[in-house]
Amino acid sequence: MKDLYDKHADVYEAMYGSFMDYPAEVTYYHKILKRYKCRSLLEIGCGAGNFAALLLRHPYEYIGLDESRPMLKRARQKLPQHLFIKSKMQEFKLPYKVDACIFTGRTSSYLETNADVKRTLDCIYRNLQKEGIVLFDNIDANKFMKMIAGKKKIIHEADFKGRHYYRESQWINNPGQLWSFDWFSTYYEKSNSGKKRKLFHENATLRAFSKDDMQLFLELSGFTVIKVLPKPSYAFDTLVFIAKKTNQAFSGDY
Repeated sequence: MKDLYDKHADVYEAMYGSFMDYPAEVTYYHKILKRYKCRSLLEIGCGAGNFAALLLRHPYEYIGLDESRPMLKRARQKLPQHLFIKSKMQEFKLPYKVDACIFTGRTSSYLETNADVKRTLDCIYRNLQKEGIVLFDNIDANKFMKMIAGKKKIIHEADFKGRHYYRESQWINNPGQLWSFDWFSTYYEKSNSGKKRKLFHENATLRAFSKDDMQLFLELSGFTVIKVLPKPSYAFDTLVFIAKKTNQAFSGDY
């Protein structure tokens, strides 16, 4: 999905701004961060800073991390007083350790392999304060993999800066990797008369996780799972994990 994030930032803003309820997301996660007395945090997959712009109405010491340079440019324009880092989530090092690491919007689905998951959680572990919190959502494999069995198409439409965008998506189970799926999407601009002009096509292989799978990954990286909360999303159900850095992580490749 590199084109969406790097070359078509307006389309990204339109789509995610229309079906992501950012105020509700911020309220939900701020309540959890406040409960665990988190004052400093890292947001992985911060994108254009839409979530952070609302979250930082509360007094957090914040660092944003993303792999897309155009997304980070937009985030820095919105929040010039905060630090943003360009890096993969599997291999970052912060200038200081934080109380919490958060990644929302199903960012975890980009961790395609077991090695990706382990490296990311190990990296988060190293950059957290003692007893720091990791807080994130993932697509609930138990529900999602059955939902996409019919190969149905999903339509999204959104307006942004006077332009109307239209997306056709399809999710198809990928038998080559546990709980992974291929996402095919075509983006159009739609005129007032209803005529569609194709903008670009993208496909990506993403991953869902079962509750037991993700809990095991967290434990292998030295975390203790505090809570797992079911959370509806705009297109499918997710699970929200809250885990605390407690033990020495297990070594080894996966």
